Amino acid sequence: TLTFTASEGLDSIVVQIFNSNSLHTGNNQDWAATYVFQESDMDIDTTVFFNISFSDTAGNLVDNINAIDTTTDGSWIRFDGILPFLDLVSFYSTNEVNPELAVLGDRLILDFISNDSSKEVALVKPKIIASIRKFLEEKNFVEVETPILVPVAAGAMAKPFITKHNALDRVLYLRIATELNLKKLIVGGVDKVFELGRIFRNEGIDHLHNPEFTTLESYESYSDYNDVMKMVEDMVAAVSENVNGSQIVNIGDEVIDLTPQWERLNLRDTIKKYSGIDYLTCRSPQELEKEMQSRGIHVEQGSNWGRMLDKVISYSVEPNLRQPCFLIDYPVEMSPLAKKKEGEDNIVERFEAFVCGGELANAFTELNDPIDQRKRFEDQEKLRKESGDDELDRLEEDFLIAIEHGMPPTGGLGLGIDRLAMIISGAKSIRDVLIFPQLKTLQDNNDD
Repeated sequence: TLTFTASEGLDSIVVQIFNSNSLHTGNNQDWAATYVFQESDMDIDTTVFFNISFSDTAGNLVDNINAIDTTTDGSWIRFDGILPFLDLVSFYSTNEVNPELAVLGDRLILDFISNDSSKEVALVKPKIIASIRKFLEEKNFVEVETPILVPVAAGAMAKPFITKHNALDRVLYLRIATELNLKKLIVGGVDKVFELGRIFRNEGIDHLHNPEFTTLESYESYSDYNDVMKMVEDMVAAVSENVNGSQIVNIGDEVIDLTPQWERLNLRDTIKKYSGIDYLTCRSPQELEKEMQSRGIHVEQGSNWGRMLDKVISYSVEPNLRQPCFLIDYPVEMSPLAKKKEGEDNIVERFEAFVCGGELANAFTELNDPIDQRKRFEDQEKLRKESGDDELDRLEEDFLIAIEHGMPPTGGLGLGIDRLAMIISGAKSIRDVLIFPQLKTLQDNNDD
């Protein structure tokens, strides 16, 4: 049941199905609405049955409509009645009849005015950032700012946004990570450093992804991934306690206990448990592809071995990781910036943290051997050309020169602040914790 409350101020509204090309408006006595759902809630051919209730500011029921919406044809609902304002968490609103002029800002302001719960969820993130900053500063970490515009988009596997500096006549990129610049500071003698900053990745939008988002990256000299694991579980538990007053959070029907110590799960054993695949026995792309296809796991054409194994993890393993845990010890092919595990040629000291089936953090003992690092970067560049995968990590010469001066053993962390805000607030979509999320507009649909 979707409930709309009458108030004053608007002449028309726009409500959009997120994975539909339909966008409908109404004006004065001619209104239109569509059911709003998350992309993961249903298939495109699903027929949705729902009720829409209208009430005035005193809470008196104005009208109730039983409606059917079929997402395949974008069918929509007409109803009569002058309702100057309709309140719905996910909608575009405008004072113009023309829906192309719909703006998210009106929706945000009116949503916050009329819906305290939406405002409370969106304002969880600033509290989390303040709590993390306090936690790290008490451990003598130094907060810094690094450039957003960079000459090489490196430090992660992602496609960057591209721009141009006119005065320099030079192509630049919006950063996809803060990692390499922060590690340069480790080389320079800043032994504990962190940045809370915006990251930009030219990727799709879904309930877990937005093209611009906030991360914490931290680096500590003379530590390893075991130290970082302890810091992550202690920090997340402390943040939850500070923001919610408890280390127990509710996400939908699930009760999640963030209290340390989180379970450590060996990656190889966990993949074998949930998929039956032992990646050490299928080291070629062809062998791994055969194993995946026999289990109904789709393989994208041109995928390299590391990408394919990551798909196995996403498909078979991640949905089963409900309570907080760390997946540890990854193949070197998936981790070009991580240090090899002692006595292992193919495994690195890397972990990913998972909560409620979603990745929260990625961390490793940093690779500080400049010769090995250069070779891995060169291998990534070669693989990039051979496979056409433009999301593979890039070689950055300035970083290689920096670590040639000597980088101490270091533990590094990247943690998604928006993902953490979802966990702490119990939100199911990243849109709920972003004050200004990126959403598709009617103009985007027309451009298609």
